[in-house]
Amino acid sequence: MSGLVASTVAENLQEIYLQEGLHSQFIIVGCMMNSKSETQQQLPKINFSGLVVGTPEWIAVRTEVMNALHVYGTFEAVYDPHLDPELREQVFKKAITELFDLPTHVKSRSVTYTSKSYIPSEQGFTVYEGNVESIHSVQSLTSLMWPQGNSHFCETMQRYAEAMKELNQMITRMIMESLGVDKYYDEMNQKINYMLRAICYKNEEDKDDLYMGTHTDIHFLTIVAQHEVDGLEVLIKSGQWIKPAPYCYIVFLGDSLQAWTNGRVQAIGHRIRKNKSHDTRYVTQFMSRGAKEFIIQAPPELIDVTHPVLYKPFDFNDYFQFYLSKLGSMPTNPLKTFCGIEKPV
Repeated sequence: MSGLVASTVAENLQEIYLQEGLHSQFIIVGCMMNSKSETQQQLPKINFSGLVVGTPEWIAVRTEVMNALHVYGTFEAVYDPHLDPELREQVFKKAITELFDLPTHVKSRSVTYTSKSYIPSEQGFTVYEGNVESIHSVQSLTSLMWPQGNSHFCETMQRYAEAMKELNQMITRMIMESLGVDKYYDEMNQKINYMLRAICYKNEEDKDDLYMGTHTDIHFLTIVAQHEVDGLEVLIKSGQWIKPAPYCYIVFLGDSLQAWTNGRVQAIGHRIRKNKSHDTRYVTQFMSRGAKEFIIQAPPELIDVTHPVLYKPFDFNDYFQFYLSKLGSMPTNPLKTFCGIEKPV
């Protein structure tokens, strides 16, 4: 996506925040594209370590989460010791490097036409995929890539996936509690699938300096981790672009959660820029998404005269296929294009 197109999409996303009445108490001050604006602010950092549901500490952090989402739309998460620096080093310095250093013919054992497994065009692997009780996904990939076994890779990535899942679930629960719909948490948790992807970005000689232009995620919630080499840029609700630190876990709400909450929380735009000072950049993405035949529909508690229903019910997989079909010609607001309900005049 060219810089001009990316700029236009970013500006259109700001219009969406206003037109749809999404937390309109915050004023969009314009999309400042220069490097200075990208460093004027830092994302809030929220510590989830050692929390127990229902305690005063939990409630205090829950308030921090909602404040961060209302003002910024995203935040950095800390979750020690489960996602401590030692585990991060093991994941990025050893496990993922080993995976992508395998010969192409070995990696291709896992090639499919879907989002699963190895995708050569973007050097991406699905390392873990399954529901709340799944424990075999990492083992399956390990056996496929290393028939002789690789206990370090398997144990490291399983531990990483489990910690990511715990963090994802805590944040989801806090959002639902804050909106007064936490009675649906257990039911939703049984209808969610989780996916951990490892991605290797390679610098290529071309004119475009973006791997991916401004977009929102389609899932419920995504936790992105980059290591040592930055490249992620986030469009916060004030209209500024922020570069998160390369050693952090960034939490993004996706289109699915925006639809399920009837726009009470929103997905925000972000983009991926090439870091031309490094040949290789490793990233992990941990995503929660609707399982097969899970109909995403706002609960009645989140619909009233002040908050009329914004989206038609939909199956995540139908939205996913729609999204794939629009790659290269993505509408400014794919969620609204797919299932939005026009407001009465």
